[in-house]
Amino acid sequence: QFRLTFEMAPIGMAISSLKGKFTRVNQALCDALGYVKGELLELSFAEISHPEDWELHHSLEQKLINCQETSFQIEKRFIAKNGSVVDTLLKVLVVCDAQGKPLHFNNQIVDITERKSMEHQLLHDALHDALTGLPNRALFMDRLEQQLKRSQSQSGYLFAVLFLDLDRFKVVNDSVGHLIGDKLLIEIARRLKKSIAPTDTVARLGGDEFTILLENISSRSEATLVAESIYQTLSFSFHIDGYELFSTASIGIALSSQGYDKPEEILRDADLTMYSAKE
Repeated sequence: QFRLTFEMAPIGMAISSLKGKFTRVNQALCDALGYVKGELLELSFAEISHPEDWELHHSLEQKLINCQETSFQIEKRFIAKNGSVVDTLLKVLVVCDAQGKPLHFNNQIVDITERKSMEHQLLHDALHDALTGLPNRALFMDRLEQQLKRSQSQSGYLFAVLFLDLDRFKVVNDSVGHLIGDKLLIEIARRLKKSIAPTDTVARLGGDEFTILLENISSRSEATLVAESIYQTLSFSFHIDGYELFSTASIGIALSSQGYDKPEEILRDADLTMYSAKE
């Protein structure tokens, strides 16, 4: 009955030695990791574990061996035969003899790769703009708050916020339609990403408003040079679905050197200076 339950279980099952060597595996585990039984029985947990996850797994097993615990459950990544990462929920139970001496481990491995992928996608969607794929307001404000805390704790640290509003974007929507307008926003987002360093952040707040966080800049002039470069980059025409479109942007800059206490304050001032630029 145990053998039948073990073999027919819809989740991965394995018996392993106290050193982590597989001594019995079921078909569900083989299917999840892409191995045949004979191949898995030649391996150990350490050999197929994600390098970042093995230390925790091993330390928890040592607690079972030392009779500090009887079982544990963790989320753990395995490396499948084809090299892909398999997210799992691993539960390990130590089996002891009548005298309480540990004999081996019983392991249950539930493949949660699809669930983790959905979680990552939901988190990404919650923090990114659906149209352009750029960070949204929530993610931008989080990164801005981190920079503000750094500037408050690190003397001389300087960062800047650029607030961009496209000029006459409503004319584009009214003349060629919102579909072309959306495609223009996507192309503008791409140009903005190419205009900044990998460590900086460009976000879309909504509509035709974009913000840029310039981290660890050396001076006020560095922020100005980036803004001028962006202005020049956007001045070149866009060719979308047979239309040649032109778009410029009004840009406001706020520097952390003004001694802000809250991220909303520096974003507000960048917005205000943008309106001055637009005028």
